[in-house]
Amino acid sequence: MTTPAEPRALRPWDRHPHRIGVINDFPGVAGSLADDWFDGIRLAVDEASEHGLLDRPVELVRRDVYGHPYQSGLPMAAAYRELVAEEQVLGVIGPMKSDDSLSVRGEVERLAVPLISMCGSASMVGPRVFVLNQGSLMDEPPFMLRWMRRHGIDTCAVLAENNQIGHEYLLGFMADMAEFGVSVVSLSTQVPVDATVDRLAEEFRRFAAARPQALVYLGLGHNNTRLNPALDESGWAPPVKLMTTAFVTASMGERWANALDGWVGVDQFHEDNPEFVGFVERFEKVYGRRPANAMAPCGFDLGATMARGLARARFRMPEAVADGLERVRLLPAAAGAPGTYITLGPWEHRGYRGDYLVMRRSVGGRTELA
Repeated sequence: MTTPAEPRALRPWDRHPHRIGVINDFPGVAGSLADDWFDGIRLAVDEASEHGLLDRPVELVRRDVYGHPYQSGLPMAAAYRELVAEEQVLGVIGPMKSDDSLSVRGEVERLAVPLISMCGSASMVGPRVFVLNQGSLMDEPPFMLRWMRRHGIDTCAVLAENNQIGHEYLLGFMADMAEFGVSVVSLSTQVPVDATVDRLAEEFRRFAAARPQALVYLGLGHNNTRLNPALDESGWAPPVKLMTTAFVTASMGERWANALDGWVGVDQFHEDNPEFVGFVERFEKVYGRRPANAMAPCGFDLGATMARGLARARFRMPEAVADGLERVRLLPAAAGAPGTYITLGPWEHRGYRGDYLVMRRSVGGRTELA
């Protein structure tokens, strides 16, 4: 099992564990997803040690930190600095959210300890920055547009939150919609990340007047529990309701799935992916639960990738781990549709390849493939 993060009485000539930092920026209300994510990481590094891929255990040093949208990104940068300077980690996993990950990027470039993030922003790049993106702010728009075209949808109203995530999503959506024959007949770009039901209903009444075939939500997901109540208040029932990977909250449990009842969203777990099936079985044996969400397999993929970076490092320093990560090839992924895999390389630091995105629908208190 993973070595606890408390100091241990090791002699200088003992084999010291690999120390890896983990920044969890989803404490609190999304704690169940964050726990699945962290336990996925832990399972991956434990298996790497137990199966002989690594010559020693991995010590995960976890920091639970609040950041965007309610605080600044400074706590994220401080957590990374602390893990590097005080805990002397060889690499860092996290944060999860794009805004929080971008807040750390400058420190990664300055301190040069490799970081693997789930960030979906195309701006999350750098010599020591690696990404296994849980969704993508530029990939999701054409993925959604392709789904819309297959279902005969050619007009939509777009609610893009007034933040970095909403704006980058919108940039991708507007760039690709002509190729898929979709027109935006009504647009909102001024709704905050925590809009009131009344504020959302005001936008939805305006959207309804344009008679679009679909409502498209481009945002972080903190508005998820208010979207359906706002539609009820507005009196508008759009034929189709689509959203980005903000949809992952529907996997937090029946209450959260019911909050998004009738919505179709981008997600990243697929019940028929054999890597996911095997992962869930092993996860249940260790932790006693079966996660049906994208966060757990994404966490496992992050841990498995970092473990292979450690295994390929020629000496135990961060620059060697970064070199090792660049030699990860054709690693089967637990996230995504069957056949998804992870490959990294020099200046090729975005790992997921293949059909790593899926569309799911929330219905009857659960989600299913759409």
